[in-house]
Order: sequence, then structure tokens, then C-alpha cells
Amino acid sequence: LIYQTNACIEGIVNSNKLSEDVSNQLLGEVYFLRALIYFQLIQLYGDVPLVVTTDYEDNARLKRTETNVIFLQMKEDLLKASGLLSENYPSNGRVRVNRWASKALLAKLYLYGGDWTDAESASGQVINAGPYLLEKDFNRVFLYDSKEAILQLLPTDNGYNTSDAAQFVPNPNGTSLPQYSLTKYLLNAFEPGDKRFINWVGKKTVNGITYTFPYKYKVRPSFGTAYTVTEYNMVLRLAEQYLIRAEARAHLNNLTGSIADLDSIRKRAGLPLIAIINPGISNNELLVAIQKERMVELFTEWGNRWFDLKRTQTAVSVLMNRKAEWRDVDTLYPVPEAEIKLNPNLTQNPGYN
Repeated sequence: LIYQTNACIEGIVNSNKLSEDVSNQLLGEVYFLRALIYFQLIQLYGDVPLVVTTDYEDNARLKRTETNVIFLQMKEDLLKASGLLSENYPSNGRVRVNRWASKALLAKLYLYGGDWTDAESASGQVINAGPYLLEKDFNRVFLYDSKEAILQLLPTDNGYNTSDAAQFVPNPNGTSLPQYSLTKYLLNAFEPGDKRFINWVGKKTVNGITYTFPYKYKVRPSFGTAYTVTEYNMVLRLAEQYLIRAEARAHLNNLTGSIADLDSIRKRAGLPLIAIINPGISNNELLVAIQKERMVELFTEWGNRWFDLKRTQTAVSVLMNRKAEWRDVDTLYPVPEAEIKLNPNLTQNPGYN
């Protein structure tokens, strides 16, 4: 995927047949995609080779690049994208990148890098942009025309809506069990009356035992059957931007603003507002509350919970009590052995030798 983005960048830059508007849009999209791919990669593997050309002979021998250097490259890519892209979507629906999608990912990057001022600014720009609103109906959040969507993936297979529903939602008939059940830890984190629990946690009873499963996406695939696609896989959405700004503001000691953002999410969920039930909340208590809200709002979306545990350095303390064979080195995936054989300059992550 990274090779393809680099090939696109080189082709677009060297083309003399594209109009400036088309060139800017395409370049902005590709810079965004390269940043998104690297964002996921470094969360999973840590240091990875930084590849910015199509010279496959050089790329085949690259060593791993420090994560902080890759962060700078991602930031550069997203700043370029934000400058090149229009505020309008170049597509029917929000399935191609516009300026606000780039800003939304940039806000997330700033958050992960601890750049609170820029995280607050970038997320605030998206929140105040105009076209995005929190859906009041939780069953509309992940639909193709969701007002909350900043960027979605367009399904392309007949009868297939999202990969999430394909993996998570069991056949309602028979005794087939969910492939993935939600943990008691997550289920217990929902407060009484939380509309997210009511609408986003599915249940199926088999042989007298009730199993839970993620139910944000509800349409299971029916290959070969023609019907209207109603759900798009969500890449970026407005609720996350409120939580990003809430966290950034808490770190900047703007507790009033942070609570207001957090309460925007809690109000929609039908929960008591922090401003009313705990107006004297401390900074540390607020940060803990924001992480909990992220867990129940963003569960099963793009690895957010896993990444949050790692960036807040709480993965070990949380998971060592829940996973019997947990090791500190488990915060990173192993580099695939096949890649190391292809490129002897790659090194394995600790604990996998």
C-alpha cells in the first residue's frame, strides 16, 4: 500500500496532463493515505522502515526507522494534504478525503504525540467546520449518510456492507456463536441507561447462555443477493474529535472546556452530565473519565482502545491482571519472519526471537 501511495505521488507530481485542481485533490488524498497507513503500522509494530520512494532496490534493504521520525513524516504529509485539499468531498458521500478528514487525522496524531495545543486546534476546526453533527439516533451513526461521518469506506462487493458486520454479527438463526464476544471488563464499564449499550451491544442466546457481540454495524453480508447497501465502514467520525479536544483541553488545564466536550458525548448517550454530578472534578479524575468514555464510545473501532492503553502507558497495568500469560513485550506485534528473511536489515521486536 505504501509503495502504491509513493507511485501515485511520483506520477502526479511528474504529470503535465492534470489540471491543478485535480492534481491537488489527488496528491492530498495520497498524502493522507500514506499517513493513515503509517499511523496504524507504528501502533502495531513500533519502528518500521520509512519508505517514501518507489526505488524497490533501496527499499528492500531499509532498516527500521525510529517512530518519532515517522511521526514527523506523517505530520508533514497531513499538513501538505490539509493545504491541498478542498473542504468539499470529491465524491457522492464522504468516501474520499477532504480537508476536514485530513485535519481529523492530524488532530489524532497531535493527541498521540502529546501536542495538546495543536490537538485542540485541529479537532476544534473539524468540530466547527459545519457539515458534521452528532447523530442523536445511535442506529444512524454508521449508516452511509451519517451526519457524524468524516470519512468512510465505500463497499464494493455485491451484498456486502462492512467487514465489521461480517466478522462480528452471528447468524440469528441456529446455534452459531459470535466469533468475538465482548469482555466483562467492557460490559461493566457501561453506566446504567447508556444508549450505546442498548444499541451497540448485540445479544444472542444459545442453549440458555446469552453471548454478547459488537453490534455497531448490523447488516451481515449476503453474497450474490442484490440489495441496497446501507452501512459504510467508518474511518473517522465526529465523536472522536470531541473526545480528542476534551483530552487536549484537560492537559491544558481548560477543565470547563474539557467537561463541555465530554458532556457532549455523555448527553447523547443519555448519561448524567459531569458538569452537574461532579463540577469539582480534578484534572486527573477528568483524564480518567475521558479514557473511560473513549472505551465505551470507540470500542472495536480501528484499535482505538488498544492504542489508548499504549499511549497512556497503562497497557501493562490493565492487561497483566486480565491476561494470564501477559508479558511487557506484548505491546508490540512480532515483525513477520518472512519480511526479515527478505530484508536481513530488519530486526525482530523484543521477546520474539
